[in-house]
Amino acid sequence: MTKNKNTLKRLIFGLVILSVIIYITGCDLFSSDDLNIIQNNEYDPGSSLYIGTNPLTPSKSLSEGKPIFTWSSSPLANPVYHLQVSENADCSVPIINEAGLTVMSYEVPEYLPNNTTLYWRVSVTDGNGDEIWSPVQVLAVKFIVPVKFISNGKFHTAAIKDDNSLWMAGDNFYGYLGIGNTDNYDYPVKVMDDVRFVQVTSHPSAEERDTQVYVITTSNTLYAWGKNSEGQLGDNTTDDKILPTLIMENIIKVAGSGVHTIAIDTDGKAWAWGRNYDGQLGDGSQLGKISPVAVSLASNVKDITLEDRASIAVLNDGSVYSWGAGWWASTITPQVKTVSVSVNNIYSCSSNTYLLDINNDLWAVGENGNGTIGDGTTIGRNDPVKVLSDVSYVNGEHSHVLALKNDETLWKWGNSIVSPAEFMADVLNVSAGVTFDFAVKSDNSVWVWGYEPSYGATGDPNIQAQSSPQEVVW
Repeated sequence: MTKNKNTLKRLIFGLVILSVIIYITGCDLFSSDDLNIIQNNEYDPGSSLYIGTNPLTPSKSLSEGKPIFTWSSSPLANPVYHLQVSENADCSVPIINEAGLTVMSYEVPEYLPNNTTLYWRVSVTDGNGDEIWSPVQVLAVKFIVPVKFISNGKFHTAAIKDDNSLWMAGDNFYGYLGIGNTDNYDYPVKVMDDVRFVQVTSHPSAEERDTQVYVITTSNTLYAWGKNSEGQLGDNTTDDKILPTLIMENIIKVAGSGVHTIAIDTDGKAWAWGRNYDGQLGDGSQLGKISPVAVSLASNVKDITLEDRASIAVLNDGSVYSWGAGWWASTITPQVKTVSVSVNNIYSCSSNTYLLDINNDLWAVGENGNGTIGDGTTIGRNDPVKVLSDVSYVNGEHSHVLALKNDETLWKWGNSIVSPAEFMADVLNVSAGVTFDFAVKSDNSVWVWGYEPSYGATGDPNIQAQSSPQEVVW
């Protein structure tokens, strides 16, 4: 009996020692043989590890193309995880290779490659320094990248998506879409990547389809394409372009009127090219230019806006200069204007100029046709009058104006509406066109309204003329 008790004691002691050894070495960690993988973030308490991602279905949600990979905790003290995501089934060439993770999730910072099948796995390092990998998981990636900025002309539209890709739709008569042909497209087609700004010109006094597209990339390089009869593309020719054409580097802003163009470089210097009948290039002459020439201003230009015959600039000190021929301009070299406020940004619509001051108050000056000044009258104004407060952005075209407030409400006036009227809520970006307008809302949905567009310019051939906004998918 005593012998049996001693044997039992030795057996219990041995089991305790073995348990301690297993705990210290981590031998009770999960292995690829006993892993129970649970999809869609469901957790099975009996599994050692689970893996899940947020669903990837076509949606406008910003998170759809940037999933969060998750997994369960390891029983090890202070575990360290390793995530791999690859286009190869064996994860041999990972596009994401994040080691040293101490949390049980990883949020992808950039969009995954769209319309692809990806493979991914996660590991933990055991007490022997060995990585124990989960089985490889399959992830079908398909999502709609949302639009964050839009600009439209009379017959075509350009949109920058959240991944900085540029897409266009509509009239392509002079190669406006920048895709190497002149075929019209009534649905969005991709043009290029790494774009942070786009302007589609469409001045109503220009020839009906005589417009251009200007793009600034994320590296501050200026490209242009489209009609070039006046040298308004600035590539030292008058040849039309059907592909993005490099114009200048180190550019932070650009504005085109349809017949002339001005850009601001990273040093604050303004450069101009195109038509110059009225001295709108500001170089002291009335000779047109087909490549950039310096505007006669100091190197501290902050913002620029154009009419077809005039140009207006804001300097870093808040002062305003104009030149050319217009309601507020009458010289071939820049002349300072008398303004009672310090101006931050400047905009134009037809023969009207809009000044956004440092307090976010909007002021306007000009001929005021169709009530485009927004002061409750149709009387022309030689001196700026206050129009609206708490404004963040303005965009006008032809005979109407759209203004965004900081509370994301959209206001409009013109077309015989003589005072600003609230039109939409939750708006992030707007673009006013000759015949139709666009808005990008805070949920990244895109809306359009106005006269019936031609050539599929809205990106949706089913859109009809309507005064109230209709949603379109880009």
